Amino acid sequence: MKIVVLTLALIGAIGLTSCNNDTTYASEIVNLKAPTLKWMKSLNDPSITRFDLINNDTFIQHNLNIGEGKQEYIDYLEIKQQEGLKVELIRALQDSNYVFVQSLQETQYEEAQVVYNLFRYEGEFIVENWENREALQPINSSGRSQIDGPNTVVDLEQTEVNKAQVKRFLTTLFIDKDLNMIDTFFHNNQYLQHNPQIKDGVSSFKDVITQLHESGTEVGYETIHHIIGEGNYVLAISEGYLGKEQMAFFNLFRIESQKIAEHWDAIETIPFYKSWKNSNGKF
Repeated sequence: MKIVVLTLALIGAIGLTSCNNDTTYASEIVNLKAPTLKWMKSLNDPSITRFDLINNDTFIQHNLNIGEGKQEYIDYLEIKQQEGLKVELIRALQDSNYVFVQSLQETQYEEAQVVYNLFRYEGEFIVENWENREALQPINSSGRSQIDGPNTVVDLEQTEVNKAQVKRFLTTLFIDKDLNMIDTFFHNNQYLQHNPQIKDGVSSFKDVITQLHESGTEVGYETIHHIIGEGNYVLAISEGYLGKEQMAFFNLFRIESQKIAEHWDAIETIPFYKSWKNSNGKF
């Protein structure tokens, strides 16, 4: 399987590819993407890993399998490093003081997982982490994996427009459940799909939603908690349900000319609250 890796040569830029208005955009915000990616890459080598990027006093953890605070997060990561943690960086976005990183991670005891991290910064420190993980699965029937595809950020001046479009899409289809509007969000049947269970095409997406409904397995969103965007890429973090299970949906979209063109995701069941290792909740 061909894996698209975000190389160190790309780390220094706010946008991975420049266009006419990008210089102005980049000059208005601090580049938090570069230190985030440098730190995550350093997790591959415990001898050089430092945790100074994480704020000791105010760090908030939303991975429910990790205890509260900076030291609990460090302890968790150090155990993973002892187990031979390997981190492969795939894509990254920055929106103001938020940085999203999509990566592939594995250890000697855990098979490869696609990991979505959203970090919130205050100044130069990470103060909050949201995270979803999903096992790496075989390529889907359209020959796509959960991580391959383009990773070039363009159209920075369209960031807010694209974020609004994704929010409308998710609200219309998964909160209001108005499938009659689905075609308005795409260019004809063009929809590249990286979910391992769904093939390319808007028609295939419709079929899956219909089949779930007919089988009595309802899917929907209750709250869209975060919309993070940079140019033609938008991440949405939503709370919802699949059948009787409460779910956390992390959806990444690529936008072309204000229409949805491509989709990646990581979906997790939200565990029963008595099993949580911190009290911050998933979102």
